[in-house]
Parts: sequence; structure tokens; C-alpha cells
Amino acid sequence: WFGSLLGIICALPFALYCFRQDKQQYLNKLIGRTRVEFKDFLVLLSGNLTSGYALEGAFCQTYNDMKKQYGDTFLIKTGIEKCINGVQINQGLEKLFEEFAESVGIEEIADCAKLLSLSKQYGGNMISMIKRVADNIANRLSVEQEIETMEAQKKLEGKIMLVAPFAIVAYMRLTN
Repeated sequence: WFGSLLGIICALPFALYCFRQDKQQYLNKLIGRTRVEFKDFLVLLSGNLTSGYALEGAFCQTYNDMKKQYGDTFLIKTGIEKCINGVQINQGLEKLFEEFAESVGIEEIADCAKLLSLSKQYGGNMISMIKRVADNIANRLSVEQEIETMEAQKKLEGKIMLVAPFAIVAYMRLTN
């Protein structure tokens, strides 16, 4: 059965299903990591804005802080670099940040880009807005992490309940 062509043909759909599941889990982990990095970016950005930097200067300083914190391995590095390089050739930071948000495709980043653009266009307290967005993202992440933890607990309980009858029967046979 295991060495036959029929066994391989029967197992192929299952293997494709497992591959798709693994790919989806990997993408979900990347999205989660990107969201955490973006939250850290916003926290650092609001700190730099509070310390007196203009938005463009705060972006550059925050990028340097992110490099210190994550090294060269953070996922949003290229998007932030494009924003900084665009600012250096006198392009608007709001438009560059919106393009970055579109390329990443994460809801929180797109919302932040829209808020940044509106705040810059109509005025407003950008520091408190960025802090509020960072707090909202942190709250979402913590709720999602709690949900994932509860799901993992339920899956483990299900696996234990699946194995328990077989373990009980095996124990009774061994002891008799």
C-alpha cells in the first residue's frame, strides 16, 4: 500500500491540502510579525514626534531606532526605506506611506496611512493620533493572541480526547 502507485495517488490530495495549510500558517505568521513591527514603529514614531522632531525627521530617526532594535531583519524595512528615500527627493511622505500601505496590504497600516494623510492635510494632534493607533493595534494583537491561545488549548483537549479511549483500552489489555 505505501510503496504502490495507488497509495501515492490516494495520498496526493492530502499532501496538497497539508501544503496549503502550512503555506497559510506561514503567511499568517508573517502578517502577525509585520503588525507587531508596525506597532513598535508607531510607538517609536510617536516618541520621536514628542521629543520635537518634524514628521519626516521622526520617520528617519524611527527607522534608525528600528534598525537598532531588530537589526536588518525587520519586515517593514523596505517600505520605510522607500518612504525615507522619497522624502529625500522631495516627495510627499503621506503619499509614499499610502503606497507602502497598499503594497503591504495590512488593514492597520492602510488605516494609519489614511489618518496620517488626513491629519497632515487638515491639521490635528498627530502625536496623540499615532499613540492612539499604536494602542489600538496593541489591543487587537493581545486579543488575537488570547484567542489563539484558547484555540490551541481546545485543539490539544480534542487530541487528548481522541487518544484517551485507545490509551484506556491499551492499558486494560496490558494489565489483564
